[in-house]
Amino acid sequence: MELVQVEYIGAKPIKEDNVAHTGAVWRGEGDVQSVPLAAWPKLAQHTGVWRLAAGEATPSLSSAPSPTPVVATPPPSPSTVKASTVLYGADLPALIEVAGTEIQLGVVVSAAHEASGLTVDEWNALDEADRKARIESLIEAARTEAADEQAKKDPAAKATEAEKPDYSAMTAAQLRAALADKGVEVKGNQTKAKLIELLEGGA
Repeated sequence: MELVQVEYIGAKPIKEDNVAHTGAVWRGEGDVQSVPLAAWPKLAQHTGVWRLAAGEATPSLSSAPSPTPVVATPPPSPSTVKASTVLYGADLPALIEVAGTEIQLGVVVSAAHEASGLTVDEWNALDEADRKARIESLIEAARTEAADEQAKKDPAAKATEAEKPDYSAMTAAQLRAALADKGVEVKGNQTKAKLIELLEGGA
């Protein structure tokens, strides 16, 4: 799920996304929320209300598909379900953390619904546990993707972690030799655990 950071520049203390219907809510001028890339073309038409946050690259408006206009809300009674309302599990948190960024649940639910390929009615007809599993699967995929991107940006840290020896698999004699290579003098009959502690402390 590709996201963009959008800043609210209007004058209202609270502004809901009533244009692309992502479920995002901005709390006053200057507030920044994450929304699906596909929703940005619609929001971009309202130049006095929203703009891309500082540092956000301008996406291609022609290639981004328009999202299905849906609104995520807690499950109401069957008699009050509307065709434009996407349901989700009532026990899901209001904010989802992905790579240190908090994303509003409504944005995630909207993305999960679009990824499912189901109509609103078909989505709402799913068992609540099934809907929740689909949403959590998308969240996990987004977190994995973010972690992979971070690992690509920091290959040196990954290489250092891979090169770290497994001290627990070494004998006491090997641990003493490794300490000697580091110039650490071991006095007395130290336990293997203590030798590992000395090695890791001097790593």
